[in-house]
Amino acid sequence: MRCHQFFGFFAIPVLQPILVFSCSSCVPGAGHLANWLLHDLNFRDVSLASASSQQVMALEDTTVFFGGPILTMAGGQYSLVSALVVKGDTIIFAGELNEARKITGLATRQVFLNGRSLMPGFIEPHLHLIFTALADNYLLKLSPPQTTSPGITTLDQAKSTMQGALGSVPDGKWLVGYGYDPSRIDVNLPSPRRHPDLNRTYLDGISNKIPIFILNQSGHIAYVNSPTFAVANITDDNVKNDTSFQKDANGHLTGLLFEQAIARVVRCTPKPSPLEVAEYCNSTLNYWLSQGCTTVFDAGIGTGGAEEPDLISSLSMPLRFHGAISNYIARPNATFIKTPPYMLGQANISAIKFWADGSTQGFTAFLNSDYLPGLPSWANPLGNPNYNTSILLQEAMEPWLRREFQIMVHANGDGATLQTLAAYDAIFKANPDRNPNIRHRIEHFTVTDEEQLQTARNLGLAVSNTIGHVNYWGSTFNDYVLGTDRTQRIDPVNSEETLGLIWSLNSDSPLTNVNPLLYVKTAATRELFQNGSTLGGNQFVSVETAFKGVTVNPAAQIGVADQVGSLEVGKKADMVVLSQDPRSVDPTDLDKLVVEQTWVGGVRAY
Repeated sequence: MRCHQFFGFFAIPVLQPILVFSCSSCVPGAGHLANWLLHDLNFRDVSLASASSQQVMALEDTTVFFGGPILTMAGGQYSLVSALVVKGDTIIFAGELNEARKITGLATRQVFLNGRSLMPGFIEPHLHLIFTALADNYLLKLSPPQTTSPGITTLDQAKSTMQGALGSVPDGKWLVGYGYDPSRIDVNLPSPRRHPDLNRTYLDGISNKIPIFILNQSGHIAYVNSPTFAVANITDDNVKNDTSFQKDANGHLTGLLFEQAIARVVRCTPKPSPLEVAEYCNSTLNYWLSQGCTTVFDAGIGTGGAEEPDLISSLSMPLRFHGAISNYIARPNATFIKTPPYMLGQANISAIKFWADGSTQGFTAFLNSDYLPGLPSWANPLGNPNYNTSILLQEAMEPWLRREFQIMVHANGDGATLQTLAAYDAIFKANPDRNPNIRHRIEHFTVTDEEQLQTARNLGLAVSNTIGHVNYWGSTFNDYVLGTDRTQRIDPVNSEETLGLIWSLNSDSPLTNVNPLLYVKTAATRELFQNGSTLGGNQFVSVETAFKGVTVNPAAQIGVADQVGSLEVGKKADMVVLSQDPRSVDPTDLDKLVVEQTWVGGVRAY
């Protein structure tokens, strides 16, 4: 394959392409793109301070916070106190102000909250730094709208966005896209015009000269035009036996690509420099600070390739950074694999990540019963398991359990969850002396039933819900993907809380934006982004309970509950200052609260 030079219009020293990017959601196609962008980049000589430029106020030896509601979340409840005393990076007192004065005296530094509220710093238990950094800084989004950002909802908008980008691209150069989500396109049109995939004819109508490559939001499908096939030297004849290239009834390429075809074509995409990638990560980390996050967990370091651990090692983290190594690159003899927990630069590594299926809205989550009728022609009625049997998943997981890694498994569909639960049950029975202090996890846990929740509880597993599935995809799941019964109980936080599961709320960024206050709102209201209606009334929780999902619960899941997650004596002074008391705000307005300050270890980082 012959790869051409690319043109770029971003204001950075090296010429770059116009790229379009959205959600990775732990999927192979996105991995192909990120893998190629990072391939052969040398991060070992990159030295970039990532500390926020907003880090303007460091605590003196002892400081008292008072003058507003201090919601400590001790015991998973608001647990209000009127004063908090911090010495260095550690909380030494939480209680009444008059008692704090006895400890500190009047000469201690005073931080008057002026009615604003102080809470534990938010903990984001599942996101992807590299994918998000590329999405937010290097690439132009073609994704659906979110609360904090506009997006694409119609074919006309997708077309105008691509045409606008093409206006700055000379003939012979590429437009590479990522994030088109047919599940949220033209939802008000009658079938078959609603939820349309792109194809060769449509993209040729945008340009029949400039190669176009658009990766579907699910990451499992890409769409290309005729110039892309020409540059890649792909014809009807030379791929006629390759089923990863879709053909019509006459054997002609339609422009839809699947996994192996994506891997073949994506190798023509250009790359940023190592320093640029590090700068993108710096920008993303500081944005997460601005959302009140003091601890984050990268759920798959290495999904973008073997260079990713070197990149993570090169970064100076302005917040507490934890992560799991992707099973795509986890090898027993890998130099970056050590006895857990261990440090990869400033990142704390304690887990290995596995993927049992794909994306629910992308029809690749593995279900126990069929998706609704009207599937795209390429989709399987039950979706796609990544392991044909639970035994295969069990065999992949068990060596890492024995090495005392935390295991975390991506499972969106109830079929994948059934496999995952069976695999956990088998490896736990085979290893009765495993470390009892490690709480293993199921990620997303989107489509489930009550029996699966009870099994997860009985096995001592933790679950983490990508609550944006409710907010952004609830209507689509109900009308087009799953039907009413299954959709009503997606991300069943109330059931999880009632059963005593350790659950949390996450963004799976860049699937959805990091915004913990929005997660709390969604868990408490089940409000849909599209129309303000609600989904699954029996899965509501109180606002107080919802805050557990971004504080004490993810701290327990990550294994740092003794350090962070609540404002208690002996824990780190990781705190967020909110513009108002969340107890006095209507739950539907929680996401309108402003994060005014973020403190990490006694230092104001934002």
